[in-house]
Amino acid sequence: MKCATLGLMAKYWSPGKVKTRLGRDVSMHVAARIHRRFVASLTGKLRECGDRRQLVATPPERRQDWKAAPSTATDRGASAMDRIDDSWTIVDQGVGDLGERMSRWFQRCLTAADTPPNGRAVLIGGDCPQLSAARVTDAFVALRTHDLVLGPARDGGYYLIGLRGDQLDPERRWTRLWQDIRWSTNEVFDRTMDVAQRIGLKATTLPVESDVDTKADLMRFLRSLRDDAEDAESTIMLRDIQRWIDDPASVESVSLSSHTQFGDAAAEPAPPNETSPQ
Repeated sequence: MKCATLGLMAKYWSPGKVKTRLGRDVSMHVAARIHRRFVASLTGKLRECGDRRQLVATPPERRQDWKAAPSTATDRGASAMDRIDDSWTIVDQGVGDLGERMSRWFQRCLTAADTPPNGRAVLIGGDCPQLSAARVTDAFVALRTHDLVLGPARDGGYYLIGLRGDQLDPERRWTRLWQDIRWSTNEVFDRTMDVAQRIGLKATTLPVESDVDTKADLMRFLRSLRDDAEDAESTIMLRDIQRWIDDPASVESVSLSSHTQFGDAAAEPAPPNETSPQ
């Protein structure tokens, strides 16, 4: 039985469609390129988290492009670090606002035929590249004794949300977690916690993390990569992102992939770019 499902909400990396706040300062092509690396890196780091992993993607017409191998002819600088790990299954986000799409995913994966009543599901976005496998594992462990787990983001949203299956009660109280939420505001986390308390869900939280939505966020993230100089992946990511920022023309002169591009999760703006489960 599949007891633990991890989802990553993301939108295909098309310039001007993802990370537009960051793109205003570093160019839309560079922002999309960075987003691509963030998502691919997360799928690699988290490839052993949960019993199954789903890339909760949009738009549906790009479904076949997510795992396409980078083309050296049209995707200069692409590497194995830009590929979606094979352990992830691509599923469609569907329509609606961010809350409706998150609600649909939880309903779908926690009521699947191979999911037991006490199944657990955790959903993240692509805006928190420093998220570790240990932190995600902590979320699944917390769901053994709690109904809801949230990972608060410094901007007032959340980078992670998890539920356990036995909360999918006949009254569907859990669906209220995403109702009347003003996405992309600094009150998303607080309002969600308030709703959880009102409907009687036992909630817990993880340590605060920072999303990367703006240039200031990106600079802080790059400083953290410099501090982690002994990690090979951090060193490569730092080198590549700095190169893209310093020479945006090198990114803009070619397609971001042999098919086109990708991004965060649903239309921006939203809890981190309408892509992070905020």
